[in-house]
Amino acid sequence: MNLLEFLNFSSVLLFGIVLTLSFSGLSFRKDPGQYSVLFLVFGLIQALAYSILGSEFLFKAYPVLIHLPLFLVVKFYYKKQALLAGISIFSAYLFCTPRKWIGTFISLFWGYDANISYIVQIAITLPLLFIIVKWVAPYVVRLKYENSKTLKLIIAVPMLYYFIEYTLTVYTNLLYTGGAAIVEFMDAAVVIIYFVFTVIFLKTLYEKAEMKLEYMALRVMENSFSKEIEMLRESQMQAVIHRHDLRHHLSLLYGFAEGGNIDKIKGYLLQAQRTWTKLHQSCFVKTTRSILCFPSLTVRQKGGGHTAHCCKAAQGVGNFRHRALQRTVQRTGKCYHCCKQNRGQVSTHR
Repeated sequence: MNLLEFLNFSSVLLFGIVLTLSFSGLSFRKDPGQYSVLFLVFGLIQALAYSILGSEFLFKAYPVLIHLPLFLVVKFYYKKQALLAGISIFSAYLFCTPRKWIGTFISLFWGYDANISYIVQIAITLPLLFIIVKWVAPYVVRLKYENSKTLKLIIAVPMLYYFIEYTLTVYTNLLYTGGAAIVEFMDAAVVIIYFVFTVIFLKTLYEKAEMKLEYMALRVMENSFSKEIEMLRESQMQAVIHRHDLRHHLSLLYGFAEGGNIDKIKGYLLQAQRTWTKLHQSCFVKTTRSILCFPSLTVRQKGGGHTAHCCKAAQGVGNFRHRALQRTVQRTGKCYHCCKQNRGQVSTHR
């Protein structure tokens, strides 16, 4: 048994398990026990396969012995989506490629010595893990918030690379001995993958842009409905205020009737009829001016028998005008001088 080769298999297993769990959102700092248990279980399986069946069998059976069981653990034990579990497995395998390439490149200076390649791969395992877990894994973890279309788009590239890699380098030697046909196939595969990825990605962007426009339209409708509801509430409040003021007017008329002042009642009603006729023929500003500025009724009661009723009625009219003045000034700002001219006509005796 080649010790360096066995250690390299162990470092590959550690590399793949850590990346798979990190990409699945399982932090090593929060639960290192999960990492340890998985590494021991799969390490035992790998050691038995290596010692009994040999390195060549282990190399070719890796998808069945390691990748598929690890996918099932992430999917069913950790309750992750199938697409997310697949992205974690395929992406972890994808990141094994630069690790292997660096070892092969360094061994170039020693005539492609396999032991040199194993030593380099083992040595760079932890630094690569630190870099990928720290700066790449957080972005992969956020894929859980994406929809299935986006996840299918993300999983396409590492999955295609996985199957092409195993077909051309593990189960066959076509990548190294196939000649020009295989080399051109790799070029064509890269181009096809690029354009498929681009088309799907652009389609996703267009769909998101359309959804954004629909969302903005819904927001505009929501704001419009909110304004209408606010106007209804304001109208309801104004109706309550008008009802309150109307009660004061009725109190005024009741005071006149109780005192037997029929002429004052007639004059008040006649003046109100004339004013309301003008209201019907004018705009909002003129309407409000007519309400606020029509000549006030002079309340005088001799003998003192009904002074309290008359004063209460006059106070009600004053309150009504004060509120109407505030509302009108807020909307138009033009009624002040009109009311000021008629203020001298008000004569209220208590």
